[in-house]
Amino acid sequence: MKGTICCEEKCTACMACANACPKNAIGIGVNKYGYEKVVINDDKCVDCGLCTKVCARRMQIERHSPIKCYAGQSRDAEKLKRSASGAAFQMLAEIVLETGGVCYGCAGEMINGEYRANHIRVTNVDELQSILNSKYILSHIGTTYQQIKKDLENGKLVLFGGTPCQALGLKSFLNHEYENLIIADVICHGVTSKTIFNDYLREIEKEQNIIITDYIFRDKKAGWGSNFCYSYYENGDKNKIKIKRFPKEGGSHEIHYLRGDISRENCFSCEMSNTNRVSDFT
Repeated sequence: MKGTICCEEKCTACMACANACPKNAIGIGVNKYGYEKVVINDDKCVDCGLCTKVCARRMQIERHSPIKCYAGQSRDAEKLKRSASGAAFQMLAEIVLETGGVCYGCAGEMINGEYRANHIRVTNVDELQSILNSKYILSHIGTTYQQIKKDLENGKLVLFGGTPCQALGLKSFLNHEYENLIIADVICHGVTSKTIFNDYLREIEKEQNIIITDYIFRDKKAGWGSNFCYSYYENGDKNKIKIKRFPKEGGSHEIHYLRGDISRENCFSCEMSNTNRVSDFT
C-alpha cells in the first residue's frame, strides 16, 4: 500500500501488515520524537493491498467480555520471583510446553550497548525465563505472526503473550479461528520507545562512568512493589559486575513512564483499554 496504511497517531506498530506483506516492503522506523513507526518501502511495494486487509485498526475482530475473574498466585516462591506478578503466565506456559507446544512472548536484552525488546519463540521450560517479567518498551514483533501461523497449521499448541494491541494484531493477521491457539494479554499501562529508554540508560552511564549490562523492570529481590534494577560494571573493570536496585521514585524514566508522560501516541486513544478483549486470558 504505497503511502500510509493507517494514520501514525492511531498505529500501534502491531506489525500485522508487515507479516502479511509478500514482498517484505514494510518495516520499523523512528519518527522525529524517537517513537517507532511503520515504514513502507515504495520500491518493494507492489500495491497488493494485503497490508490494509489485515490492519488491526481496520479489521472488525470479535471481542469478548470476561466470563470469570480470579485472583491467585503460584505456590512456588521461586516462580513468583521470576515473574512480574503472580506467575499466571508462567504456569500456563509450562503446561503448554510440557504437552509439546510452543510459546511466544517478549524477551529483553542488552545488545551492543542497547536494550532491545523482541518477541521470540520458546520451545522448552529452560528457555521460558527470557519471556517472563515486564518490559515497558515496545516489543518488536518481527515475523512472529508468520511463525505462529506455521506452528498452528502444523498442529502445535501455541501460547502467545503480549499487549492487547499485539493480541489484536495477531488475530487480524490470522483472520481465522484456531482451536490450538491460546492468547494471553496483559492489563497494559502503555508502552514507550526503546530510543527514549536507551537515551536514559546512556545518561546514567555518562553520569556514573559505568557500562550497563542488563536491566530488570520489575525486581522482586528488592520487594513486591514497583522496583527496578540494572547490572553494570565500572569503566575498565568488566570482570566485576555490580547491581543497582532502586524504587520507582529513583529514576526519571520510571517516574515519567508510570505517570503516562512518555507512552506512544496511540496509547492515549487505545481501543483495547476496556473489558472487551480478543484474548483468552487477561
